[in-house]
Amino acid sequence: MTSSLSIGIVLRRALRIYAEQARVLLMAAFAVDGIVLLDRVQFKSSPVLAIVALIVNLVVIGLFVALVVLVVADVYDGGSRRGARELLAGAWAALGSLLLVGLLAGLVFTFLSAIATTILSIVIASVVLNTGGGVLVLIVGLLLVPVLVLVPELFLITIWSVIAAVVVLERPGGLRAFGRSRKLVRGNGWRVLALIVVLAFPLALAAGAIERTARTAGIAPATVIQLLVATLLVQVPAITAAVLYFELRRGEPTPAPADPTSPLGPPPDATIPSV
Repeated sequence: MTSSLSIGIVLRRALRIYAEQARVLLMAAFAVDGIVLLDRVQFKSSPVLAIVALIVNLVVIGLFVALVVLVVADVYDGGSRRGARELLAGAWAALGSLLLVGLLAGLVFTFLSAIATTILSIVIASVVLNTGGGVLVLIVGLLLVPVLVLVPELFLITIWSVIAAVVVLERPGGLRAFGRSRKLVRGNGWRVLALIVVLAFPLALAAGAIERTARTAGIAPATVIQLLVATLLVQVPAITAAVLYFELRRGEPTPAPADPTSPLGPPPDATIPSV
């Protein structure tokens, strides 16, 4: 049976890793956010350049996520830390699989938020009109559509919460990362969802408040403030997701000892050092 996840432990260890590895993480975040912000400002007027900028953004974001996972893995490993070149090499090796998984997950969420919303709205409107419901019933039904769509979205966000770490560290190949992430989360789904909510709301409120303040300062100061805020906050979800992966791995059932006379030999040591 999977052991219970501690939200407090995940958050404390994520913050500790943030503090210990701040130099590397902040430099990487600053570079990524700078590229994304520059692409958004410079290339939004040209459709072709906008597509190029989108591809560049996906690549640098993918590299950043993979790099954060590797930094957290080094902390949990407890041994020697990889240098910048080794981190980039490891991140680059996982980039293709990470982008594939991210693209497919993005398509699923796009379907839920756009196509499923339209289908549900049409179905609800048809049912209300065919059953003679009034305008008030129709309005209430349409207001329920975002809620009905949000439920499966939250479910998918929860079961795929550690998919990036799975891709980078386990390299399952193909689309097996989706199933592996689901397996790790199983038994702790509500705790993982609570962690996501606990983390998302403060970050969203802080980013929104600072951005509103920045808008009153003018375009140039606002751009600088947005870059600094993004640099400080963007790695928090990535670090937390990587820590969550290791804590879920720690809670996996320990396999039964193998028969030493078996041709397969004893199982590999799957223990994970503490931070």
